Amino acid sequence: DASLPTDEERQARACTKYRWMSVNDSRTTLQRLGFRIDGIESSKGKTGKDELRKLQSLPELAQLITEDFLPKHSRAEDSDSTSDTQAPPENTPVPGTAEQ
Repeated sequence: DASLPTDEERQARACTKYRWMSVNDSRTTLQRLGFRIDGIESSKGKTGKDELRKLQSLPELAQLITEDFLPKHSRAEDSDSTSDTQAPPENTPVPGTAEQ
């Protein structure tokens, strides 16, 4: 962004490291969310810095990660599967509560 450098920085064609880091951090999620993602790479390819900088909220970042980085499961598999959480059969001891 050409409006970010001060007149002094334009004239010197330089800025301090602190100033550069502050400007860079303001263009990412670091100040808003407390972390910054500079890049993501998966078997599908890389997600560039410019695309990552467009993401401004946690839901946007989460959507990018789940859609482009995590493996996908088909909806048919999810709807056909039964719950993995079932109550244990009656009289089955619960771990960590066995009588001595």
